[in-house]
Amino acid sequence: METVSYTHLRNHLKSYLDMVCENHFPVKIERNSGDDCILLSGDDYASLVETMHLLGSLETTEKILKANKRRELYDLEEVKATLNL
Repeated sequence: METVSYTHLRNHLKSYLDMVCENHFPVKIERNSGDDCILLSGDDYASLVETMHLLGSLETTEKILKANKRRELYDLEEVKATLNL
């Protein structure tokens, strides 16, 4: 994660907004007060909130972990053979 000062961000705001939205790179903004902020795209923020909501429930987290354990992994050659490719 790139870290920039508030002044630097203000002087280059458009390029940082483009970078954050297009490349999904968060930016840490350092302030003189010591209260740093993070600049995220709207999509990344929504994803983070959804993840926190899902993992906030112990029951949901357990279901996700169980489903992940049941997941089977296949080699590319196995998939090709199964699909007759």
